Amino acid sequence: MRWDPYGSFLPALLWADLRDRCAGRPQQANARWGFVRPPSEGKTIWIVAASHPRSVRLGVELVRAIRQKRLDVRLVFTFEQEYPWALAPLRGSARTGWGFGPCDHPLAVGRTLRRLKPLGIVFAGVSPRPHLARATARLSHRLLVAAIPGPAAVYERIYPSTEEEAACAGSAAAPAANLLTLVMPSQVDPNFAALVNGPAHRSLWWWHGVDPRALEGFLASFRALFPRDPLFVTGLPLRQASTLKPVAISHWDRTPLPDGALVAVDDPAWLPAVAAACVAAHFDARDDEHLWQALGGGAVASRRPGIPLPKAALACTVPERVDAGEVVVAWQAWQQNPHLQRELKDRARQAFWAERRLAGSVRDELLERIFNWD
Repeated sequence: MRWDPYGSFLPALLWADLRDRCAGRPQQANARWGFVRPPSEGKTIWIVAASHPRSVRLGVELVRAIRQKRLDVRLVFTFEQEYPWALAPLRGSARTGWGFGPCDHPLAVGRTLRRLKPLGIVFAGVSPRPHLARATARLSHRLLVAAIPGPAAVYERIYPSTEEEAACAGSAAAPAANLLTLVMPSQVDPNFAALVNGPAHRSLWWWHGVDPRALEGFLASFRALFPRDPLFVTGLPLRQASTLKPVAISHWDRTPLPDGALVAVDDPAWLPAVAAACVAAHFDARDDEHLWQALGGGAVASRRPGIPLPKAALACTVPERVDAGEVVVAWQAWQQNPHLQRELKDRARQAFWAERRLAGSVRDELLERIFNWD
């Protein structure tokens, strides 16, 4: 009997298969084993995303851009977790199919490749798992976007989103640029602050992090200097911050918030408005997409020491702050100095627009490359 190195995964895969079928999700179960249906006949480009929302959103935008560039191919977009808000822009796309992708068992990967027979494959925000990497190595056209390549992986071109990814990509790398900055709203209707404040004169602030204890400590320092101002929070699931009793923005009825409100931004559709309305944002954890959105909205950003930046040149624009006390003291100084505040906001926007211009040129090169695939 031949030894199967993936045999240890079978019990978990079979259990997931049974769970999905019992829950009425047969399409997800079928896709796990490679029963993927292409949308029509013809040449296929396969875009692969992972389970993270950033990866799925990036994949969606790549699908849309490729579809505008090439009308002659069918596009198949697969992902590991479904986010309806991210997938909504694909509705109505011609010759485009999307759904859950296969697991990394050799049978599932092989079946998928036989069904799709892809002309090329684009990995969006994810480096392929071992078997998929080996099975697609023979393809002439393989692109990796916004991910660190695995060992010994060979790609036609790598499109890093950060300088860290570029350093790992070697000579196959394009200039590091975050392609999602191209779809981030940077000019938002200013009515959000008026809705939040009503007749009150308050400033809005933003904290991003993943540790509820860090938020609790920050909140104590924040309320000592800004007892009436609302604080918006991203990165932390509502259930982890429940003891602080945040207001979920998804349930907000668009009436003025009470003084000292803690608001959890649990709906990404509100993020551009928050970024444009807040005076400043502090990052207690890394999140490049939130950081670029903050800069695009003109929020004056800072970060906890040790948090790396996507670009070294941002160090002056996004300085380190040692603790919560230093952050809120800086915020108070900016609030009391409108001239300095405008200067720092302009610097933030300039950094964002420089990244967006670079991302535009990188995207054009990527699409031109795919246009020439045959």
